[in-house]
Amino acid sequence: MEGRCDHEHRLVITEDTESPYYCPEAVAGKTGYLLKAGNTLVTYGEKDGRRVVSVILKGSPRQYFVDGKALLEFGFRSFQNYTIADYESRYVTG
Repeated sequence: MEGRCDHEHRLVITEDTESPYYCPEAVAGKTGYLLKAGNTLVTYGEKDGRRVVSVILKGSPRQYFVDGKALLEFGFRSFQNYTIADYESRYVTG
């Protein structure tokens, strides 16, 4: 099993396209638990050259995967990238 990395992040490891956790845009992520934050899920996704990160705090097991996927989809659907330099009229240093 050289080179294998097992983890619990179901958005990243799903291959079943019928699964509610299937999210082909999910590239990497981390599950966790902290006393104050509860169950946590961070997911990084890429689609059409865009990058989005979703963060779930105080999530419910299994539901936080559904919520994380919904946040990624919302980010890809609702926002667009801008090159800041294209909208600047002057450059200020210092």
